[in-house]
Amino acid sequence: MGIPKFKKHLICSLIVSCAALLATACSFAGDSNSSVADNPILNIEKNQDAAKSLKWLYENDADFHHLMDNMFANIHPLSNGEPNPWQGKGMGDLYRFIDRWTNFLPTTDNGLQYIREFQKLIDSNIFGEEFVQQEPGKTWARHMSNVRRVTMTSPKSKRRIDHWVNDPRIHIDDFVIPEGGYKTFNEFFIRTLKEPRVVNRPADNSVVSSPADCFIEMLSSTITDDTLINTKVGQRLKVTEMLNNSKYAEKFIGGTGLRCILTPTDYHHYHAPVNGKIVESQENVDGVLYGGVPGPAMIDNVTNFQRGYYIYETEEFGYVGMVPVGLSTIGSVVFEEPYKNITSDAPVDIKKGARVGHFEYGGSLVILVFEPGRFEELTVAQGSRIGALSK
Repeated sequence: MGIPKFKKHLICSLIVSCAALLATACSFAGDSNSSVADNPILNIEKNQDAAKSLKWLYENDADFHHLMDNMFANIHPLSNGEPNPWQGKGMGDLYRFIDRWTNFLPTTDNGLQYIREFQKLIDSNIFGEEFVQQEPGKTWARHMSNVRRVTMTSPKSKRRIDHWVNDPRIHIDDFVIPEGGYKTFNEFFIRTLKEPRVVNRPADNSVVSSPADCFIEMLSSTITDDTLINTKVGQRLKVTEMLNNSKYAEKFIGGTGLRCILTPTDYHHYHAPVNGKIVESQENVDGVLYGGVPGPAMIDNVTNFQRGYYIYETEEFGYVGMVPVGLSTIGSVVFEEPYKNITSDAPVDIKKGARVGHFEYGGSLVILVFEPGRFEELTVAQGSRIGALSK
């Protein structure tokens, strides 16, 4: 059997791209007068123009140029049959879109606007998926996310904060407001509580506490070796993959799980769901930041996404796995210092409700998995919040 055509293209693209970047790196190193714009991808932290970086790749990498042309030539109608807004457009339109996106300051109701529009470009389009999930596009996607993060941590980002603070869903009176107010949008977004949330029955080790302010979905079936767990934008992973092939992953085969989904207006820190010990954690499981919905155009590593994980050991009820997922754009998964990269030879004691990490803007999902027979259904105590009404 020969190599499939699209994989031949991928191999050639990687070889040419690496050669081009290496040649540029050598040129840059040998010329102290070279500007950042000459080498945007290799200077991610200094260059804050993602559209210019993308244009540089398109103009300097022949295979990437070909890939992007193929992407625009293969734009499909949306899954509901409606026309795709990217049909008939090209690289110039994408440059302008990226420029607007990287400078965009969200309100409480439009934070997914650009992410959804970008997904329409790359979903179910093998060339679009390759653009963001293979090199050099994968590196560019991280560059773009870094530029987006700079915007959200810049002084100008505070212009949107009043809109969020005045939204009644925020419950701003619950949070610490620094003297002089929040200086940037991300400072507001990772705001901390004045008082910790009340943990239901903190001494009862059988009670599982919600890890975050979220709405919760029970996984639809028992976890098997082949069960694909829904993660982000339709992407799915086996539990062993989700936990980065941890030696503890097999303990959850035959078990159950929950998806804890945060909305943009929620408090964005996540907390320990049980009492016990953290016997393993990994803060940064590398992966792509963008991907499509399941379909015939999906390429092999579409289920690989940015995440971290914790393994909790309880005294009486076995192990619990927790996976905070970094969604599109910034994709941040930030662990609190005592709980970073723990190994089984140096476990760390943990109390239910302890704050173990947070998301910056762009990350909003926590998955919990349990051993067989340990967690069979969702229950709620009288008087506990079960949701909120809308007008």
